[in-house]
Amino acid sequence: MSLHTHKKPVKAGGKKKLMNMDNNDEEDEAQEAMQDAEKTSMAVLDRALSRCQKHGPEKSCLVDAGGNHIHLTFQQCQGWSIALVSTLRVTYV
Repeated sequence: MSLHTHKKPVKAGGKKKLMNMDNNDEEDEAQEAMQDAEKTSMAVLDRALSRCQKHGPEKSCLVDAGGNHIHLTFQQCQGWSIALVSTLRVTYV
């Protein structure tokens, strides 16, 4: 008699997708609109931060009041763009 149990093999194909039983289309539309606004905000912010005369378009650079160049990572820019959309309700046409 063995104390070890035999595990059934896991089927290939990955995880099963969950169905949305609430059927809240309004929430889905609002979420999609927020994602679109975040993408647009990220593009606008990226254009504004890539105008540095010293580093050019290859780096996102912010010049502070003292004239110091501060390099921003992608995560910092993304967080900034999300904050602009969620707190200030910035909209782009």
